[in-house]
Amino acid sequence: MSITGLVAGCATLPSELDDDETFVVTCKSARLPSGMPWYSRFAEHGWFDVCQGGAWIRIEILGSSTGVMVENIKATTARSDTRFGDRQVHVHAVYRGDAAREMIPRMLERAEQFPWEDAYEAWPGPNSNTFVEWLSQQVPGLWIEQYGTAVGKDYPINGWLQVGTTTTRTGVELETPYLGAQLGLVEGAELHLLGLTLGVDLWPPQLKLPFLPGIPWELAR
Repeated sequence: MSITGLVAGCATLPSELDDDETFVVTCKSARLPSGMPWYSRFAEHGWFDVCQGGAWIRIEILGSSTGVMVENIKATTARSDTRFGDRQVHVHAVYRGDAAREMIPRMLERAEQFPWEDAYEAWPGPNSNTFVEWLSQQVPGLWIEQYGTAVGKDYPINGWLQVGTTTTRTGVELETPYLGAQLGLVEGAELHLLGLTLGVDLWPPQLKLPFLPGIPWELAR
């Protein structure tokens, strides 16, 4: 069994992953392209690429008109370092071997049960990043930390108030659609206002500001 797990603090590129493609679960994101509403241009779009028995599958939601999409993709697509034209793709978590093999059926089963697929809102949510957070909560062992610019990641899935553990299971959070906070070993301390994040990471040290990559570790993105 091989588990890489969380890599969000120093997120890597798809092409930097090794070539073992039997059972793999990856969580990825890319900056949204131009042509979107102005507030979306500073935000990340999150999704999952999984490999089941050598076949790659993409799991994501792009809007209410599409709902949750589960579609086969080529290995070259899964390995691509860009999306939406020239937007760089980053891998935030990767799981392999027995861990991935156990996760994938659960992910595929639960993905299409996302309760907000017909109510997609780019800002403040629920959106693609809300979906990533929700699905990670549904799958044991799937720990995800998205960038602070992943607008919608902290939108409460029940629509009003959410109290519980963070998606990395290392902290606690209290969220409403407009105001929230979380404190955790991985997430550090975050304040959420209208879907925007202000906070400080402890590992690695990082300042999170609205509309900006984390400082200093994400400046190279």
